[in-house]
Amino acid sequence: MPAPGAPGPTGRTLEQIAPRIPLAAATTITQPGSYFLTANITVATGNGIAINSDNVTLDLNGFTLASTSPND
Repeated sequence: MPAPGAPGPTGRTLEQIAPRIPLAAATTITQPGSYFLTANITVATGNGIAINSDNVTLDLNGFTLASTSPND
């Protein structure tokens, strides 16, 4: 029996295989999934992104999360 080779093409895009959810403002993530920033997020108080779920991937995508509060 021949050894298995490299996986073949599936004809599906990465977005179809593992959809990602864009974020452009402060928010709370409550559902599992893959999220990515589309802009810098700056908050004066509180959380920029609160993650209240298991199995979450957050890609900052080169952007930043920041606070202007002197206490943070």
